[in-house]
Amino acid sequence: GYYEVAGAEPHSVIVLKQPFGDIPAGKKLLWVCGDRGFHCAAGVFGGELKCSGRLRVIPVEAVLNGTDDPRMEGLDFDSPAPSENAYMKRYSVANYAHRMRAGLAR
Repeated sequence: GYYEVAGAEPHSVIVLKQPFGDIPAGKKLLWVCGDRGFHCAAGVFGGELKCSGRLRVIPVEAVLNGTDDPRMEGLDFDSPAPSENAYMKRYSVANYAHRMRAGLAR
């Protein structure tokens, strides 16, 4: 229910295959689409997030040069099926959650 309140819907889980700026390969990112006014976790979740992990909000412009960035080629953000390229692998949130429940992802 966090995302309904925040107005920032999770769109994809991204697993980096190569570093993006200071974000190392292997990191998992939650690609969230929502109000551009949210620039920090407290802004997105209104201080209601109870998480023991580290959370960092990164605007897409900080790592990609728009929608025509070559690192986006081959990724289908509208499909429930995974897609990937040389830079990252993209899962739908529902697909990744299923993989976690099945023990296929960590």
